[in-house]
Amino acid sequence: EGQVPVPQTTEALIKDLQDLMMTAIEKGLPRMDLDLPVGLRLGIDGESSELRPPPLDSLTDKDVILADREFAAAWLLMFDGLKNGKSLCILFRTEKQAATARRAWKGTGDVRVAAFPSPKRLGDALEPLEDAIGGRQFIVAVAPRKRQLALLQELEAIKSKELLARNPEMEKGKGIVPFIIILLNARLRGTDRSEVQDEVCDASNPVFHFTFTGPEGDGILFHTLFQEWVVASRGADGAPREVLRSEEEPSRERIWSALR
Repeated sequence: EGQVPVPQTTEALIKDLQDLMMTAIEKGLPRMDLDLPVGLRLGIDGESSELRPPPLDSLTDKDVILADREFAAAWLLMFDGLKNGKSLCILFRTEKQAATARRAWKGTGDVRVAAFPSPKRLGDALEPLEDAIGGRQFIVAVAPRKRQLALLQELEAIKSKELLARNPEMEKGKGIVPFIIILLNARLRGTDRSEVQDEVCDASNPVFHFTFTGPEGDGILFHTLFQEWVVASRGADGAPREVLRSEEEPSRERIWSALR
């Protein structure tokens, strides 16, 4: 056992996160997912929060939504800095969340900010979802749940078939995709999953994950692109101590067992 190279402060986490975000875009990964601790503030819309297990007794839904929005804002700022905002669509679960983001960001430049179709909407949801995306190449889905993941998966499959129909010479093995999907705080890793969530995980690249986990909620699951998964406990001083290292994503049972 010994010290593990996981971020110990929010500032260190942000630096690592920014590097991995840029790397993932440069490599052209077709699907990717990233998770941060529940409720962690990055300081974009105010002060950043301390990197520690979230105070679940006082953390509200509003706090979580705000943290998720800040994570999305980091992508908006990166694409805006790259002068590539016209290629990005940020999708929130609801129109209320999307409208709040547009107001909070006081202008989104060329970035499209929209919402998944409401489950109350009658008829097929795929056409309004495609309209919401607006033909953008990159889709950032903010804290999607099973319904949103299933809609993205279905739309991607349909649009991929259309691409292959128009270009018969393309081969599925070439990794042809109609758009690039970036999942933020989808909470898919190191936990029990539904069938849809399993399918999404199998097709997605885990780019950056730092979450608190375990029986007491104070263990750490840490992973960065192309590196091993690390499970760590936290000492009295808060410093992480490695208890498990794995090339494959560890199951929830394995994580919790290592932290007991």
